[in-house]
Amino acid sequence: MSSREDEVLALRKQVLVARAGLLRLRIRRDAGELREGVAFARLAWVAGRGIAVARLALRALRAFRRP
Repeated sequence: MSSREDEVLALRKQVLVARAGLLRLRIRRDAGELREGVAFARLAWVAGRGIAVARLALRALRAFRRP
């Protein structure tokens, strides 16, 4: 092979490696966002349950206060 062909192959290899690296970063970022989304969903669920329990407690208190 000529040195020109070697340079072209080296550049193509660098492009492929760079694309693979970007893809890995994108996958990691997406996985991180998914983990954050799941954590937020759990937090929202727990908060929602806490609110529901608080509402039930308030209803029970109101029921006991009524004459």
